[in-house]
Amino acid sequence: MNAGYIQSSRDPGQTATPSADEYKESMPHARSVSVVIPVYKAADFVERAAESALRESEVLEVILVEDGSPDESLAVCRRLAEKDTDIQLLQHPGGVNRGAGASRNLGIEAARGTFLAFLDADDYFLPGRFREDLVLLHEQPGLDGVYNAIGTEFYDEAGKARYAGRGQDESHLTTMKRRVEPEGLFEALAPVGTDGHFHADGLTVRRSLFDVLDGFDPELELSQDTLLFLQMALKCRLGAGQLDRAVAVRGVHGENRIADEQKLRRFRSLLFRKLYTWMRAEGLSTDRVERVWELYYHYASLAHDGPELKYLGKHLLQHPEILSSLTFWRRVLRKFRR
Repeated sequence: MNAGYIQSSRDPGQTATPSADEYKESMPHARSVSVVIPVYKAADFVERAAESALRESEVLEVILVEDGSPDESLAVCRRLAEKDTDIQLLQHPGGVNRGAGASRNLGIEAARGTFLAFLDADDYFLPGRFREDLVLLHEQPGLDGVYNAIGTEFYDEAGKARYAGRGQDESHLTTMKRRVEPEGLFEALAPVGTDGHFHADGLTVRRSLFDVLDGFDPELELSQDTLLFLQMALKCRLGAGQLDRAVAVRGVHGENRIADEQKLRRFRSLLFRKLYTWMRAEGLSTDRVERVWELYYHYASLAHDGPELKYLGKHLLQHPEILSSLTFWRRVLRKFRR
């Protein structure tokens, strides 16, 4: 493997990691984390992912959800489950492919742990992955989850080239740029805000969070995690963990799914349409709903072929409720003043 992973140094101003004795005393929930790993075309990687989770003393179980892979993933998962009773292997009915969102949801339903974490099958956890998260969640029972930075490792030159082609630096940490109070996370979190984002590999949540939220949207091929994280930021309380030091590593290789810009715009538009509809149903803040509508319209316009005013009319027919939106009328006025 071509190791392109770089981990930044720890901020000396952060709280020191508890000693082993302090950690044991503060943590009555030993082996309390269920790790859900959706598996698709990951025969070469999934064993490393599963083993990195099993090494963590807080992990109760690893749930592999094999998603109808055309390679040897199922055989590898079966071998791992036969070797270790802490590994649970699931498939969708009929062994069909349902996508990462539906696979994670299946794992969530089967999970027995007090806490849940997610790991992509071609990624891996670093030692001590849950140590500070569980201390924080134990000390602050009002928190529903903790997010952290993750690093990057290049498994081949093709992955490195594709990653670089998107303008991202090799040493890039996927993280938030600053510590944000839970109440302000929605406005800060990309793509609503500009203060960065986190990855599912770096998130630890209470199992009870999914009593409030439905889980990952199985209809979204891309961005189902982004949609859920924004919903979490609106309905739950997520705290910042380690933002300058990775707790997991994302493997980048030639088989990673990287969509072209036009496809990304279409899926970003769909993400905001779903978020807009959900927020209205939840009766959330009008200002926040207006902001999401603006983003929805922005990305839908970029993905739409043809004059913007024609698209505006089509959008109005689909969503007549936006006639009550100040954002809608401001946009119409701007168009006619040009």
